[in-house]
Amino acid sequence: MRKLARNLCAVVLLLAGLVSANDAHAATTFYNVTATTPQGETREIWLTAFNGFAFCAQRGFRTMIDFTGACGVDEDNYLDHDFYSNTWYFRRSSDKNGCYPLFSSITCS
Repeated sequence: MRKLARNLCAVVLLLAGLVSANDAHAATTFYNVTATTPQGETREIWLTAFNGFAFCAQRGFRTMIDFTGACGVDEDNYLDHDFYSNTWYFRRSSDKNGCYPLFSSITCS
């Protein structure tokens, strides 16, 4: 009975350690957000919910919990995420002198 109690205590302490280790990994903010294409080219990411969640998932997080945005420039290539192949691909901005929303920071949890 005493051995069972010691083993149970050890399991509880181990689980407590795992929970606290997960809490330390709870939220991380990434700045100057970029991704890399399969061809090795690194660019900024279009600001969409899907792209934000994919960015976090590829870094081992469960979800995106916050973000900030910035404007991209005309006629430039930024990255979108392809769900089916789990890769990033280029999508070009237009020439309409607008604000092309890009991620400036992403907080993942």
